[in-house]
Amino acid sequence: MKPAYAVLAAIALGTAPASAAGDPQVEFLGYCIEQGNSTNYCACLTDTLAKTLGAQDFKIYLDYLRIIAGGERDQAKIIAKLKTDNGITGKELGASLKTATDAASVASKTCAGL
Repeated sequence: MKPAYAVLAAIALGTAPASAAGDPQVEFLGYCIEQGNSTNYCACLTDTLAKTLGAQDFKIYLDYLRIIAGGERDQAKIIAKLKTDNGITGKELGASLKTATDAASVASKTCAGL
């Protein structure tokens, strides 16, 4: 995956490859910006998370954020949806979300102020 700044430039120039659709890093970058965060912050956050998270963990984390943003608060429903949508066990889900939330905590501090 190219650094998020390169993806932003490609999108701005209209040269983003079709393969970018469905890429969890690109989708996370767009989601972050849609939430009202600055482009620089989102690019930094995406790049920092990408150093720690694999594609599946990135997708699971993004799915989790979208579910929460949609207003769901029932933990059992959230867990069931994430397990079903990603074809993983509860143990795998727990490990994935722990990795992602730990990485996001560090990344948000690293990228603060951008």
